[in-house]
Amino acid sequence: MGNTINERIALYRKMANLTQTEAAEKMGMKYSTYSQMERKGTISAERLRALADILGVRPEVLLYGKEEKASGELDFSAARTEAPQTLRQPVNFNDGFSPAPFVANRKEENILKILRNLPKSDYDEVIEFINKKYKESKKK
Repeated sequence: MGNTINERIALYRKMANLTQTEAAEKMGMKYSTYSQMERKGTISAERLRALADILGVRPEVLLYGKEEKASGELDFSAARTEAPQTLRQPVNFNDGFSPAPFVANRKEENILKILRNLPKSDYDEVIEFINKKYKESKKK
């Protein structure tokens, strides 16, 4: 992982499959301003939060390279401000017609990015929890 904030911003931008131009557009700024911000690593707290949201990571990851959490628990407090969303399950048609391809919306993409950035043990725990909840919902 990058040692400086600008290296981490560039790394996570690339992991999100965004060019500097696309990231600048999503942030509502000029390409040259974004490029300079990424190159020099000078970023305001407000822009850091916006960029972290666009890249699907917590601001601490961009600042420090890891999440600064003592308890080791996942904190989705930013996501709690909005109505809870669920991942859509693709429909399985048994009549021979193939379903439309599954396309994740923005919130689902962010959830997937968060999952990709978790350590393997945490990832496995979250997937196990999701599967358990899914099975429980099918029993109802």
